[in-house]
Amino acid sequence: MTDVLPWHRAQWSRIAASGERGHFPHALLLHGRPGLGKQVFARELAQGLLCASPPAHGRPCGHCRACQLFLAGTHPDAVLVEPEEAGKAILIEHVRGLTRVVGLKSSQGGNKVAVIAPAESMNRNAANSLLKTLEEPPDDTVLLLVSHAPALLPATVRSRCQRLAFRTPSPVDVGPWLADRLPAGSETGVFLRLANGSPFRALELARDDALAQRGDILRDLRGLAGAGADPVATAADWHRLGLKPVGDWMYSLVTDLIRLKHGASRPEIVNGDAEPELRALSAGLDLRLLFNMLDKCLEMRRVLERHLNLNHQCLLEDLAMAWAGV
Repeated sequence: MTDVLPWHRAQWSRIAASGERGHFPHALLLHGRPGLGKQVFARELAQGLLCASPPAHGRPCGHCRACQLFLAGTHPDAVLVEPEEAGKAILIEHVRGLTRVVGLKSSQGGNKVAVIAPAESMNRNAANSLLKTLEEPPDDTVLLLVSHAPALLPATVRSRCQRLAFRTPSPVDVGPWLADRLPAGSETGVFLRLANGSPFRALELARDDALAQRGDILRDLRGLAGAGADPVATAADWHRLGLKPVGDWMYSLVTDLIRLKHGASRPEIVNGDAEPELRALSAGLDLRLLFNMLDKCLEMRRVLERHLNLNHQCLLEDLAMAWAGV
């Protein structure tokens, strides 16, 4: 059995209390911002619900045959529904596969468990198909929906799930855990701040050499703002990096530039370690441009969240040209 993540203790306590009352929900919506380990929690909970001899309710022993089958990805009563590729939608065919499994009698004589992550990736047809199972759940079936943005789920789906919230943890709870996992010499506080307090997002940023990515984008913004850089060529570089990373960094940097224009100090901005560069850049910008850029960043987020089939290269060219004032 793995150790409980320090910031998940309250959620595990609630699960234990539900088990003790004998009223475990047939559908649970685990929600919170990305990077909090919701899917880690969901998978361990799914394993615990299938475990033959859990030492504490909801948490698996890790040694029984059911646990071994689950960890190998071969438990016949467990289903993981997720997009075929990151950023793609969960389709009705995926949900129908889930429905077939949970509609059968348990092969192990216990629970049947399905994890859907991220649940907001379901397209309309997939969500409608899942709704039928939520309305009339088969016996001994638990559905675990993991969502970074529950507002994007249909209200009919949300209303049929009990909710389990995951909040941004205190740096005191996260600091030692994160320090043990970051590369030697990394500044824990810098990565945690860039990740808006989400521990797994902080690890991802460190692994992806995020500070170098941010440095490249800052260089591009300086070039577009005053050095006559070509917006189309810059957008091509951004396209190779990807719409989501560029959108995330642009949103973070633009919001910090707006804060600096309103007199914020280093502790009040997310990219505090890059404060001198940002302050120098902000001096030549006006707020109308920055708020226009903020709108474009939010639109890019909507494109990604709703899986809209728009040309990413064109979106990035529009972003670069707007910044350059073309």
